[in-house]
Amino acid sequence: MTWTEGRIVSNQRTTDPDQEEAEQLTKTAEQRIPALEHQAHEEEQPAPKDEETAMSEQQAQEQIEEISRIVQNVEETNAEADYRVKNLGSELIRSCTEASFQIREIGNIIHNGEDSLSDQSNSDQIVSVSVQRLHIRTNQ
Repeated sequence: MTWTEGRIVSNQRTTDPDQEEAEQLTKTAEQRIPALEHQAHEEEQPAPKDEETAMSEQQAQEQIEEISRIVQNVEETNAEADYRVKNLGSELIRSCTEASFQIREIGNIIHNGEDSLSDQSNSDQIVSVSVQRLHIRTNQ
């Protein structure tokens, strides 16, 4: 071995201080690779707090979806109830109109004497029958 201009020369190889330093850095880096890979793997895994947050967000989303379904059901029920109320209102108006015509008819019968009623009992019977008919029709 001989020393020439900062280099050690041997029969096997020539080394230079910068090369030795580079090799040492390479070895150090190679030794750190498994630790860095492990650290990277750890960072890929969600932290427990992140898992809790994700679960909370999922539960919140499920609750929002459930509330949306409930609101939709309520809106559908309200629409159906409105429809029924309108139909019942129309039917009630129709029944009242029919009852009004029947009452007017009874009044005309009594007033004009169209059936030649001979006494008050016949008149009471006709009124009673007419009222019963009116009651039956309005309950249908």
